[in-house]
Amino acid sequence: MRNTFVRTNNVMRAAAALEELWQGRAGSETNLCLVDGKTGYGKTETLEWYVTQHPGRAAYVRCMDAWSVPWMLRDISRALNLPPRATTEGNLLQLRDELKARPRLLILDDADDYVIARGHHLNTVRDLHDLTFSPIVLVGEGKARDLVYRRSPRTWRRMGQVVVFEPLSAPDVQVMAKELCDPGLEISVALAERLRQMSLSGSFGEVVVNLAKVEAMAKANPDKEITGEMVEMALKARRGGKA
Repeated sequence: MRNTFVRTNNVMRAAAALEELWQGRAGSETNLCLVDGKTGYGKTETLEWYVTQHPGRAAYVRCMDAWSVPWMLRDISRALNLPPRATTEGNLLQLRDELKARPRLLILDDADDYVIARGHHLNTVRDLHDLTFSPIVLVGEGKARDLVYRRSPRTWRRMGQVVVFEPLSAPDVQVMAKELCDPGLEISVALAERLRQMSLSGSFGEVVVNLAKVEAMAKANPDKEITGEMVEMALKARRGGKA
């Protein structure tokens, strides 16, 4: 398999939303963004890719279970290459001054359990947004929208963008086969749909694993058409005969 970043429909929608968020960064009261979707749909990979594509514009922070509010502010400071201060007030004021002078798109991954579900953490993130209008992205694992809406209507009103990562489509799987498999494989819509259905209904990670099997079969049988039935039998054998 090739080590290539694939621009699926989810990726393109997220990139467009973040670009719109960035363009509206000056003086906007709705410069919060929510990226939500189940595990395995490629959210983290997409956001890490976005940061690498925009050095100096965006910063990525992975939220942690052990975070206190002071620890969170110190980690955000480090992500912005600022020396952490000794006090919560010092870090918040430093972040305020930095982000007002040099806005950055701040991405907080795994935020639903470790920020959104914790009132003081979410209120502090909202305060940072309100003090600077610098864009902030909260990333969740499928329940972030409901959590924000129920726990903090004030924060929900500041959401300028909401991006929901959906299961991969058959065209997405076709693009992945062409760009990830070595050599690039042209597969039918029917086979792509079969692979999608056999991959936890569109989980990016599962599709990659199953495409690796298709790639191996194609290399072993260069003159033979790979069908959905063949792939399904191979995957069933890999799982010990379980469907």
